[in-house]
Amino acid sequence: MVLVVHDPAVGDIREIEEFELDIAFGSDENELKLEARVGDAPEEGQFVFIDGTEYGGVVDEVTYDAGRDPSGTVLCKGRTWHGILAGKRLLPDSGSGYLAVSGKAGEVLASLTSRMGLSGLFSAAADDTSVSYTFDRFTDGYSGLKAMAKANGRKVAMRRRGGKVEISLPPAVDYANKVDSD
Repeated sequence: MVLVVHDPAVGDIREIEEFELDIAFGSDENELKLEARVGDAPEEGQFVFIDGTEYGGVVDEVTYDAGRDPSGTVLCKGRTWHGILAGKRLLPDSGSGYLAVSGKAGEVLASLTSRMGLSGLFSAAADDTSVSYTFDRFTDGYSGLKAMAKANGRKVAMRRRGGKVEISLPPAVDYANKVDSD
């Protein structure tokens, strides 16, 4: 498994083979911690990801080991793709009390990422499934997308593909009664 370092101004700049990556995403954390050698580590503002997966995000802070016996590693902290979405707000249009969407899932996702100013980083997977939803007032992007997906019997999925993070809404599947505990 290789970790790709991406600079928004230049593109993909290198791959890291030796690293420790701790990613947490969901309803409360949405952060990443990366430990890599000094020469391999990304800089603040660069993205890191494992291509084809949902594992990745932006580096917000880089800490170098400056003790008596430096380890030669760098600790990078940042936000996952989920955390980037959670840092944006889905606000209603001026004069409206709530933001409501309806249409094909792919088009709705594209309009929402554009509304949040993230269309340069995120893309929407083509999906002709019809969705509709009225968001809570002033919800964050990640919570809003999760609520919309759940209300339509779907879930939010992401993966790095084609230079962007592709968001999709595949059907949610309940395995509760299908998995044998033996």
